[in-house]
Amino acid sequence: MVNLARRIPQRDGRAGGSQVRQGLFRAACVAASMAFCSAACADEVLDPTRPPQATQAQPSGEAARPILQSVMISPSRRSAIIEGHLVELGQMYGEAKLTRITESEVALVRGHETQVLRLFPDVEKKAVVAPQDAPPASHKKPRVRSQR
Repeated sequence: MVNLARRIPQRDGRAGGSQVRQGLFRAACVAASMAFCSAACADEVLDPTRPPQATQAQPSGEAARPILQSVMISPSRRSAIIEGHLVELGQMYGEAKLTRITESEVALVRGHETQVLRLFPDVEKKAVVAPQDAPPASHKKPRVRSQR
């Protein structure tokens, strides 16, 4: 049987020079492909912690509207985060005054103009009406029978 993987001695007496070169070539190919893939994919990666509105570009013909990122409501205070700025109820945001805060929207008033900012501008709430012929929902827990 012929050993095809035998080491051929080099001129200086050491064995395996071609294997070392092949290993270095493979490592260089892997490093180059990783660098190429990371550079090509870097533009497509989005930050998962950013609000959904921040990932969408504003239309060019539309005036830039402030983005409502969060609302905070407690018994003692109400505030909102608008484009990264914490604004308390009654405080000014730019030239507009924050006049109303609910769970899903805020109102900014500038002169006689009111601008409503929504947390989820693309989501519209719809009331669900139960059918009239359906029996009322029972709030009782179902009985569990024990087997003896």
